[in-house]
Amino acid sequence: MFHSNSVVNSAPFIMDQVNFTPDDFEYAGMITAYQTGLVAHVDAPFDDLKGFIAWAKENPNFAYAALSPEARMYMDTLAEANGLEPNAVPVQSGGEMITALLGKQVIAAFSGGIHYRYPDELKTISATTTFRHPSAPDVASIEEDGYPIGMDTRTTLFLPKGTPRDVLERISDALSAAADDADFKKVTDGANIPIMYMNLDEARAEIEATYAKHKGILTDGS
Repeated sequence: MFHSNSVVNSAPFIMDQVNFTPDDFEYAGMITAYQTGLVAHVDAPFDDLKGFIAWAKENPNFAYAALSPEARMYMDTLAEANGLEPNAVPVQSGGEMITALLGKQVIAAFSGGIHYRYPDELKTISATTTFRHPSAPDVASIEEDGYPIGMDTRTTLFLPKGTPRDVLERISDALSAAADDADFKKVTDGANIPIMYMNLDEARAEIEATYAKHKGILTDGS
C-alpha cells in the first residue's frame, strides 16, 4: 500500500475504528512530504504566526476553515496558550478551504499544501511541520515559534507484517531510484510536494517516533 503515514501515526488517535500500531506493518521507505501549514489571504494584516496571534487577540470570534481534527487541534492549542477565541468553519475538501480563503470568508485555514498553487493570492503563515517548507523557506515552523506540535505527513510504502528483509530492500532501492528520477521530480515540483526520501530503516524509525509523538499531541496535548 502506498499511503500517507498518518494512517498509522495519527488516525488511531482521532478515529475510534482505527487501531493500527507501527508493529502491524513493514515499511519499504518514504518518498515525499506534505507542506501542511496555517495559511491566509495575501491581504491578511499579518505575515507570520506571531502577527496572527497578535491580530487574533484583538479580533475575538474570528473565523478559520477547519478540514480535519488536526486543524482544530492546532488552533485549539494556539487559542489556549494565547487566550484566543476562534470560530471553526467546517469545510469538506481542500477545494472548499481554498474557496473560503479566496473569498475572504475566513481569515485563515490549515492547508495540506494545495494553497501553494495560488502563490499570488495566498500566503503561508506557519509551517505546521517539523521542517520549513521548501516552497516557503522563509516561513518559520510552528515548532520554531515555540509550539512543539509539528506533525509531518509522509507518503510511505507499507507491506504486510513479516515481509522478508531482502524484499523490503529491493523495494526501498526502487523507491530511491524514483526519488532521483527527473520525470518524477517534475511531477512533484508541479504539485508542490517535496521529495524527502527515507530508506526502510529510516522509515520505520520515523513511524515509531512520530507514533509516540502524535499520541501525546492528539490525546493529551503534551
